[in-house]
Amino acid sequence: MATERTYKRHTSNLPVIISIALVLYVLGGFGLFFWSAYTVSNEVQSNLKFEVFIDDNATDEQVKNLQNDLKNNTTLVRELHYISKDEAAQSFVQEFGEDFTEVLQFNPLKASLEVFITNEHSNDADLEELIQKTENADGVYEVKYAKPVLQNVGTQLRNLSIVFIVLIALLLIISLALIDNSIRLSFYAQRFLIKSMQLVGATKGFILRPYLSRAVIQGFLGALIAITLITASVFFTTQTFPITKDLFNPLHLITIYAALALTGIFITVSSSLLVMRKYLGSSIYKLY
Repeated sequence: MATERTYKRHTSNLPVIISIALVLYVLGGFGLFFWSAYTVSNEVQSNLKFEVFIDDNATDEQVKNLQNDLKNNTTLVRELHYISKDEAAQSFVQEFGEDFTEVLQFNPLKASLEVFITNEHSNDADLEELIQKTENADGVYEVKYAKPVLQNVGTQLRNLSIVFIVLIALLLIISLALIDNSIRLSFYAQRFLIKSMQLVGATKGFILRPYLSRAVIQGFLGALIAITLITASVFFTTQTFPITKDLFNPLHLITIYAALALTGIFITVSSSLLVMRKYLGSSIYKLY
């Protein structure tokens, strides 16, 4: 009989644990994907820039004035790097492995300024005005930039972030509802046992203790299964597509895993408390 009761108890716990694991797996996987996408978007935005090529006949004063004008525009300009003609030639040689100056006997490359723009103003109309003003400045040969990227990437990435946040919020609400429903169904079969213990004089603390302990175990096991599934998914993804290895930061994974464990335990414990209080506060006739 004891073995049969134990088997039935474990069997009744299994659907709850599986439902928790599946919900947390989807939630954790989506959260990890969002975090990786957010990291990539920040990296893309941090590298948004335009290049200002200096005329060979430009004076030092003109170059200095140009740098000061750009530096003073702190609303749009985040960083400024000056690259001399010699530095440009060295970079070319390092990248392509050929020293063209030995063949041409002169350096045709021009000095330039790399202007990194601020993330929050990457699609601002003022950016176009700044570029036009820079093109017309004294000592400037030309300005090169990827116009579609500078104008659209900031807005698109921010809109994508908002969509992801809304989807995660909806997914979290749905997850809470599904897990709560699974726990309520598991308690429904034991409602008479819970009420019987109360009627024979058992205190609420005595009745709650084993069920809350079980809820903690259910939440932890569900999270553990979800963590295992996510780890396997990450391993499969990185092995199949090696380029994705940099997307999965170990710190991000640890944070997601800890959040899943806490979320699983919190949901099962809180749902169990709500259901138990409902049955303990109801009359015996309302249980039928």
